[in-house]
Amino acid sequence: MNMKRYFSILCTILPMIIMAQGDLKPQLVEPGKLSVSVNFGTVYDTDFSRLDLNDFSRELSSDFSDDPSYSYLVSLNYRTTPSLSFGINWGWGSIYGKNGIHYFNGDYTQCNFTTQLNIFSLTPKTTAYGSLGIGIIDYTSNRRFIFDDKIFLEEEGESIKTNISIGLQYQLDDKLLAMIDASYERVADDGFDAWNEGIGYHKFLYTSVGLRFTLGAKENKVE
Repeated sequence: MNMKRYFSILCTILPMIIMAQGDLKPQLVEPGKLSVSVNFGTVYDTDFSRLDLNDFSRELSSDFSDDPSYSYLVSLNYRTTPSLSFGINWGWGSIYGKNGIHYFNGDYTQCNFTTQLNIFSLTPKTTAYGSLGIGIIDYTSNRRFIFDDKIFLEEEGESIKTNISIGLQYQLDDKLLAMIDASYERVADDGFDAWNEGIGYHKFLYTSVGLRFTLGAKENKVE
């Protein structure tokens, strides 16, 4: 628990430290290095494929969701080289699963450290990238029977979350990037879907689109 508390505090103060360096010692944050981004997308439960064998199974499928589940992320990023950047993000999301007998609803907030590596360029303006992240996720979830819509299980917790992502980014202009991203997320807590199977983790897929805006003046260009 102490590690989680320290991680949350660090997620809060790190952006302040970076911005303070930019104000007090501008040479530490070069033009074009710092950026902010916003991603918005859908959340899909992926654990059902192995365990959701029939309507009495404990793992539930997002295939049968009445409404899509959504999530957003707000990020602060710092580019250390033309190909490598580090960041911190915060966001909120929901997740849903259902079969013929019962369903679960979940909500969560998260804070993560990430690193992104640009892998190769498809065109002069289009780049493929990969990303890794680790952070803290807080969640609440409940299970209900379809026939009476009453809660029979409810879980609340805080856990470590890791993710691996791949995506494409497109340079719209000198300051603005458009992104499309798919992220495989692993929560180190089996109760994330309100039913503890005893396997010790839960997984979901987050696919999103986003925009990244570079802060500060333009970098000087040399012909």
